[in-house]
Amino acid sequence: MDVWWSALPGIEQFFYGVAFVASLVMIIQLVLSLVGMAHGADADFGGDTGGDFGGDAHFDFDSGVETDHVVSHDGGIGILSVRTIIAFFVGFGWGGIALYDATGNAALSLLVAALIGFAFMMIAFWLMNSIFKLREAGNIDYANAIGCTATVYVSIPAKREGAGQVQVTVQGRLREVAAVSDEEERLGPGTRVLITKQIDPSTFVVRKSGSE
Repeated sequence: MDVWWSALPGIEQFFYGVAFVASLVMIIQLVLSLVGMAHGADADFGGDTGGDFGGDAHFDFDSGVETDHVVSHDGGIGILSVRTIIAFFVGFGWGGIALYDATGNAALSLLVAALIGFAFMMIAFWLMNSIFKLREAGNIDYANAIGCTATVYVSIPAKREGAGQVQVTVQGRLREVAAVSDEEERLGPGTRVLITKQIDPSTFVVRKSGSE
């Protein structure tokens, strides 16, 4: 194994590293999801390699409480989520290996691998969004989240300069929903907040818990 690895050029070691890590994470997600389904419910495990990669790193899996991403304004799943990003790196890694083996051209392999990764990401996004919409249809009234305490999942910019995400339990189910804040400072992951208002079906206004 060491001899094989040492014989690989640096670019191919890079592709293999990305492919192995991304595939391992995907397999772990799948196994944990199946375990959660076997128990009859879903949950989310947070840790963060990217709800939106670069700001959050979390691994979604199912194990006890049902949860789904609600980050797009039509109630669907945001294009940048852990599963779509992992799908990108799976496609990027294995596509890069195949391209480099076929062409020996590092620059071309990186470019085409990125395109393959993007295609994988879009496929994952489409599949997840389709499943999400089927599961969500007529299921939860998010207005019930108003007045609930939530935890910031993806950082929320100050003064409504952008949206983040919070985790909140609605009708006994843990959900991730988009959120904005009128606070003077950014609300980082883990901050306890109070949901005060619903802007649209999937976006809420929050304030720091305990603030007036």
